[in-house]
Amino acid sequence: MTEPPPTQPRLSTSRLSATTPEVPPTHPTPDELGQCMARMAAGDDAAVFTFARLFGDQVERAVRQAVGGMGRRDVLVDRDEINGLVLDVCLLIHDKAAGWQPGGAPPWVWARSAIRQLVSRSVGHRQVADETGIEGDVSSGNASVVDVTPDTWAALTARDEQLRLLDQALVACGSDRDRWVFLEYLTQQGSGDPSPAITVSAMFGLSPANVRQIVRRQKVKVRHFAESNEHHSSLLELRSVVAA
Repeated sequence: MTEPPPTQPRLSTSRLSATTPEVPPTHPTPDELGQCMARMAAGDDAAVFTFARLFGDQVERAVRQAVGGMGRRDVLVDRDEINGLVLDVCLLIHDKAAGWQPGGAPPWVWARSAIRQLVSRSVGHRQVADETGIEGDVSSGNASVVDVTPDTWAALTARDEQLRLLDQALVACGSDRDRWVFLEYLTQQGSGDPSPAITVSAMFGLSPANVRQIVRRQKVKVRHFAESNEHHSSLLELRSVVAA
């Protein structure tokens, strides 16, 4: 009698999955961001979907921050509404892409004022703070800028000498990214955020430790700049800006 052929051992899928190394998630690079923005600036509509796929998480955080700031907790738990706002913001960034500069604040931070306006029109708000306001007396060293964006910061520095001096010092002391990280940190800190480094790290794709390091370095640089430039010496009165 002919013996049946030996049974082939079955491949255990559980064993395979246990021994196959996991592929770590990929993170978009600054080059990819620059390429997306350049394509959108050139009028490439398809680039909106590439941008949404690569940077949708960052855009969603900006959307949620705007929605939460308007007191719309009901919208925060509405996934369909949030997804719609994220797409709207991606389209907004597409329309403004020609004005964005590589190496500066990420688009979802750079366009934050416009994003808040879009969210406000879409879902309404309980109360939106004055985007060109200052809390405290700048000359007393207790100032904190509210809702700083490139647009509102330009308006503030145009009308306030102390803030103009601060901006000049920040431009002289570091990169454009570090300048905005520092300003965002002061903004969140001044608005009562108990963990400003965590909030700002999500905006810029940094770790909280990196944010704190940038802030410390910027404070030291601004202090040294003010000490060595008599015209900017009044910045030494701003404890939140120069105190280590």
